[in-house]
Amino acid sequence: MRFVFSVKITSIRDVTTFIFAKDGKGYMGGAIGIAQVKQEYKSIISLLENYHIKTTEE
Repeated sequence: MRFVFSVKITSIRDVTTFIFAKDGKGYMGGAIGIAQVKQEYKSIISLLENYHIKTTEE
């Protein structure tokens, strides 16, 4: 089983945008595979949110 995620980072002047998305074509294995992709996606999003909180605290 493999997971496929896409990442896009753009910078315009002082604004940087980070887009992280799961690609539907990247998983197989029925309901169990889909559940694993969703769990992994949630885990990565949580890590990114925690990183953002820690790096923007004053």
